[in-house]
Amino acid sequence: MSKYEKQYPSFFKKRLGELTPPVLKLTSPYEQFTGALQLLNHFFWSTELAYAACMAEYHEFEDSEQPVNVILAQVGSHGLKPSTGTKKPHYRAKMGSLLVQLRWNYDALGRYALIEAVSIGENYTHQRLGALLGLKVPSSFEACYKNLRGVGIRLDPLITFRAQMFKLLRNHVVHERSTVHSFPLPQTVAAVRDLSKRAVSWDLSADWQDRLRAASNELLVTTRLAADAYDVPHLFFAGIYCLTRIREYGDDIEAALPPPRHAPTA
Repeated sequence: MSKYEKQYPSFFKKRLGELTPPVLKLTSPYEQFTGALQLLNHFFWSTELAYAACMAEYHEFEDSEQPVNVILAQVGSHGLKPSTGTKKPHYRAKMGSLLVQLRWNYDALGRYALIEAVSIGENYTHQRLGALLGLKVPSSFEACYKNLRGVGIRLDPLITFRAQMFKLLRNHVVHERSTVHSFPLPQTVAAVRDLSKRAVSWDLSADWQDRLRAASNELLVTTRLAADAYDVPHLFFAGIYCLTRIREYGDDIEAALPPPRHAPTA
């Protein structure tokens, strides 16, 4: 038994090693795609649930000056254990500050979901299109859409448009750290408008421009209204929508493309 287990025993009846994790079939590219998104969804919502539970349980400490390590001493957090050097807790803050930090964390959680979901979508696209086209797959979902049309495969234009919007957003926030109070960024708004202009030619339906406008508003307006209603950072709701839109994009590719080839077995 390690020194950490001796010092800080588990509160649970079963050790983590005794618990069987969810079994995911990771054989085909699509199974890998859906499995990765499932893990991301579990992380996203279990983390948000933990934030919400803590804030609800300790809401009366919103303006408290009492130290976190005193109020939450019973939870056994490693952040409240004394460090080797200073002998003080790793996390030293007032209880009121912790609750503010948890509310800020919704921005980081949305950012992580956005970055990871788009990365999962990119990886799946490269796996499926690389095997089909036999060439370097573009990093842009928009370019992939156009390349597939060139070989006679048509994806749903609105699904691709939505996925590309979130990819543009990912590109803008991956290095941006001020989104708690300033999202959407001006460059995101401009990029979505430019994408909308290019996407006009993707479909000749009479209502196509209205559908493009509604899709743009979902990202730039609907997510903001939802964030304002719940008083959490805007990027959190952008992350929620992104999880759905990237899953739809992967499903659309899987439905449109022929089944992937499997190497012959010996």
